[in-house]
Amino acid sequence: MHRACDRDNLAGASLVADESLAPSANQPAPWIQVYTSKNFQWNQYDLPIRSLPPALDGFRILHLTDIHLRPTWRGVYDELFARIDHDPPDIILFSGDVIEHQFNHRPTLPIAQRFLQGLHSRLGTWVTLGNHDGDLLGPHIEPFGARFINGRFVRLEDRGRDNATIELIGVPGVARADAADGLLRRLPPREPNSLRIALSHFPDTLDELLSPLAQSDIILSGHTHGGQICLPGGAPIIRHTALPRKYVTGIHRFGDTWMVIGRGFGFATWQIRLFCPAEVIELNLRRKD
Repeated sequence: MHRACDRDNLAGASLVADESLAPSANQPAPWIQVYTSKNFQWNQYDLPIRSLPPALDGFRILHLTDIHLRPTWRGVYDELFARIDHDPPDIILFSGDVIEHQFNHRPTLPIAQRFLQGLHSRLGTWVTLGNHDGDLLGPHIEPFGARFINGRFVRLEDRGRDNATIELIGVPGVARADAADGLLRRLPPREPNSLRIALSHFPDTLDELLSPLAQSDIILSGHTHGGQICLPGGAPIIRHTALPRKYVTGIHRFGDTWMVIGRGFGFATWQIRLFCPAEVIELNLRRKD
């Protein structure tokens, strides 16, 4: 049975963040966004990883989450593409909610295809699903030019970086309970001298992904939108998670594992963001001995 993180669990010493990380570079962003993510915030972090393979020092990850595409193309997507193409990352990892309307997804499919095909990186775009995607979007991901890892484990050898091993865990994310499908128990042993990253739409899977079964260096998550509608200073009115309020967004270290919770790029339900600007996260990995 799935056991979501709750307040009591996170109050325990083993699940209290040892460190929270501030961006090494960000940019001013509007206090309100309506119908568009224009002037989104691009937050860059230098992420120290213990025993990172030397060949992956400086490896750059672009984390996208919660785009919530609708049947209308927005000019801000072209702005995002231009920013990415100016200095493409090594890999793009997308932690779910590609689209907004899970029960009427067909009108959005051409937009989803155009969006996924517009994302460029050296090792491609890897996508796991969120609750708004439903089960029907999955078969379209790979025909649209991305790689589908919802409920899958993938091991990559990066030929551009001395064949360094990168392991990706795509935690199933259409529903919170999907994380209990046994994927973590089926994972192969971690390769020596590798980097392991878990993509989980729901941050509530934190306790499972901190278990010895996962052995993740990085967990990439979303769903919360950082609250989407917040009080001045970014305090969320609604958390959209069982985690304490401090874990609604940001980058937090638990032992040797970094939890990255993105605010997302789009809008869920109401197309407004208040004191919680749309966000793209760029991670620059650094070796920490």
